[in-house]
Amino acid sequence: MKYFKTTFIWIIVLVAVGGYTLIDSKSTKETEQKKEEASKLLPFRAEQVLAISMKRESGNMELERWDKGWKIISPVQTMANNGAVEKFIKEVTDSRNDAEYVMDRNPTPERLAEFGLATPSIRVTLKVGKDLKEHTILFGNRAPTMGVAYAQLEGQKPVYRVLADARSEADKDVYYFRDKSVLRLNPVMVDQVSIVHPDSSMLFKLGDDGQWRVEKPMQTRADHNKLFEFIGFFANG
Repeated sequence: MKYFKTTFIWIIVLVAVGGYTLIDSKSTKETEQKKEEASKLLPFRAEQVLAISMKRESGNMELERWDKGWKIISPVQTMANNGAVEKFIKEVTDSRNDAEYVMDRNPTPERLAEFGLATPSIRVTLKVGKDLKEHTILFGNRAPTMGVAYAQLEGQKPVYRVLADARSEADKDVYYFRDKSVLRLNPVMVDQVSIVHPDSSMLFKLGDDGQWRVEKPMQTRADHNKLFEFIGFFANG
């Protein structure tokens, strides 16, 4: 009986210690997360950005996030390359406001000119959340070393150093951001293929049994792998 009581007491102690450790770990995690968020130059996550406006000497551009991905709205209307857009947003939102990233907290006009921010050549506005709140970052010159560039938040004085790639991609042309796919299609959704030559034609159809068949110029079973590979050339082109 005494052994049972001792064991029970130790179980209670272990549960208490385990609970305290769990609470302490959760508290530490939340503290680190808050510290991480406070160190960010822009107070939001990449996935919260719903629209982007770029004003550059090379030309302006507008992008919007849709259900099926990003679209370029101006100067042309076309699908955007999601990978390129998301990479750019990540480069920008990874920027920090820690002391080591601050180049000058209260720059003079001369210092702004030195940083290339007296008349910024690149202005990027990220529109965030349902109310499309605007956050504008101004890019100046690229620093001579360390792969960084100078930037300011519109309406604020401090000059920060940010990744040079963020500035570089902000100055890319429309071709870089647009979707370059020949055809936007999913090969598994295709159920008919027609190939027409000047002197002949071929027709392939996908049957209800999931097998491809040649309908023209003769009726026979088709090579599923070769036909699927052929469709893939267009989907991935």
